[in-house]
Amino acid sequence: MRNPASHARSVCICGLLALLACILSIGCRKTKNPASPGQDGEKVFRRLTVLQADSLIQANLGNANFIIVDVRTPSEYGSGHLENALSVNYNASDFEERLNQFDKTATYLVYCRSGSRSAAAVAKMQELGFLIVYEMLGGISAWIDAGYPVVH
Repeated sequence: MRNPASHARSVCICGLLALLACILSIGCRKTKNPASPGQDGEKVFRRLTVLQADSLIQANLGNANFIIVDVRTPSEYGSGHLENALSVNYNASDFEERLNQFDKTATYLVYCRSGSRSAAAVAKMQELGFLIVYEMLGGISAWIDAGYPVVH
């Protein structure tokens, strides 16, 4: 007859070993850098903090296939925007038409004032077949609050 205490210890040890294996397999998985686009046609739609957005911008300096899109109104854009950002007014009647003129295989960083319009714009871009789109959380308000520069 088995000793119940011995059996309980071996079950407990097996459970702990299984838990440890699970933790190690999760911890050892390659985590994606926000600056690294998807591979093999993988679609990428991620929300980034302003720190991550700045890292993405720095990693793509000089990359013609990296496009920053400001979806605020022209007057908001004129009051200050990220350097090299294109103005594509989310509220304009031709917003979808303008998006369709962009290369859907390029990499995009989208922002607005605080995050509402950029979230809707990213959803529209996903619907239109764009492959790699990042949304800057908190918009330009969070960008400025973090001390990052804007241009006029």
